[in-house]
Amino acid sequence: MSLIPTWPIAAGALVVGLAAGGFGAKLWYAGTIADLKIEAAETKRDEAEAISQASQVALSDYKVAAEVIAAAALGAQTDLSAVNTQLAALRRNQKNAPPPPLPADCKPGPVRLRNLSDTAAAADAAIARPVSGK
Repeated sequence: MSLIPTWPIAAGALVVGLAAGGFGAKLWYAGTIADLKIEAAETKRDEAEAISQASQVALSDYKVAAEVIAAAALGAQTDLSAVNTQLAALRRNQKNAPPPPLPADCKPGPVRLRNLSDTAAAADAAIARPVSGK
């Protein structure tokens, strides 16, 4: 037997070993957390790049669609102008067209006959009125 007991040396070695293990675990944990943070940052960067590219594609599609819509609107405006011109001509022709003749066996009703008689009487009165100043 030796004069120095072995248990304090073993206890000291155990304490040093536990301290070293704890320090190593702390370093490993810190390294793992740092690696996870780096991975998360890289993932966010990749997602941001993907979103940016998708946004650029959508923007270019939007620009093309806007140009197509503008061209279609211009064509529709031109067509509408032509249609309005044709409608104006039709309205003018319809306004200036004489009324269709009544059928030979047509007899006007009492209201229409009274209106025609009143109109004819007013025209006769206007013609028979003397012109003043002469």
